[in-house]
Amino acid sequence: MLRSLDVVVGLKLMSRPNLAQAELAKQIGSNPSQVTRAIQALLKANLIYPMEGKLVANFYGWEKILLAIEYLFPVSVGGIVVGMPTSYGAPPISNEINPGSDPIPVWPCAKGGVRGLCVEPLYSDMPKALIEYPDEDFYTLLVLIDALRIGRSREKELGKKYILEKLKALKDRVFYA
Repeated sequence: MLRSLDVVVGLKLMSRPNLAQAELAKQIGSNPSQVTRAIQALLKANLIYPMEGKLVANFYGWEKILLAIEYLFPVSVGGIVVGMPTSYGAPPISNEINPGSDPIPVWPCAKGGVRGLCVEPLYSDMPKALIEYPDEDFYTLLVLIDALRIGRSREKELGKKYILEKLKALKDRVFYA
């Protein structure tokens, strides 16, 4: 069974396949031993594989995992907190959905700077790690996952559409760049 950290490590490897394990751990707010364990789980599940000295994502397998994420890691929306925008509160979905005066979903984080509805991220240290080590592709994947985890049908459909587009773009960058 995959843990949420395993998914986060896999997403980070998709966005940055050349990262050393120690650097990957630092950039997701984890420790090297937990990342090693996550990589072993991902290798066992055939969601990553070694290729030319780096770990490469099995994009076909990830497509299936990410489209089922709402069932694997459900989440509830909580009260108002300060945090970092996610789901339909962040691009690319926020470009298509206007919440009006309703609060947007956010990951709790004092440095996030936006007030909104509390959503627990897949991995608790993600907001802080993303502020320290910005990674647009990684952030976008996490945002789209949250659209599936908490969204209504329109947000979920947009999340699915954009996840498939993002996976294709990342795959093309890894294999055809």
